[in-house]
Amino acid sequence: MDKPFNEMFSSACDSLRELCSYAKEKGVTVLLQNVSHCISGMTPNSGAVAEILEHTGCDELGLSINTCAVFAGHETLENYFNRFGTRIKAIQLSDNDNEDEQLVLGDGKQDIALHLDTLEKYCFEGPITLEVTTEEDTDDPDGNYTRALEELWSLWN
Repeated sequence: MDKPFNEMFSSACDSLRELCSYAKEKGVTVLLQNVSHCISGMTPNSGAVAEILEHTGCDELGLSINTCAVFAGHETLENYFNRFGTRIKAIQLSDNDNEDEQLVLGDGKQDIALHLDTLEKYCFEGPITLEVTTEEDTDDPDGNYTRALEELWSLWN
C-alpha cells in the first residue's frame, strides 16, 4: 500500500460501487470483509467499515465479519450486529492472539462463547466459516479442524 489513504479509500469505494452494480444485474450479493490493522488500514474497526458503506452508497453491499479483526479492533461481534444488523451475511470464526495470528478455537484469547451467544441473540442464520490453519499449522490441518470442531461443539452444547 504505497498510495495515500484517501486515494486507496476512494479507489476501493469506486470498485465496490462497480462490483455492486454488476452483482445486482446478476442477482448476487457482494460482501465486504473487515480485516485487522495488521493486514490493512482500510477496515480496522466497525467505524471504518461504516465509512466505506456510507461512501459507496450501495444498500446491496453486505458484510462478512471476521472475528479476528473484531478482536484486533478491540470490539465485540455484538458491536457489529448492533451497528450493521442484517447487512451481516457471513461470519468467519477463528481465535487469535494479541498479534492477530489466526489460531484454532480455544488456543487464543477471544471469547468464542460470547461470539456464539451473539449469533444466537441476533438469530444469525448465514454461513459461518471456521478458519483454523496458519502457516505454522499446515503439517496437521485435519488435527486442527478436529480440535476446532471439538471446541465449537463443547461451547454449543
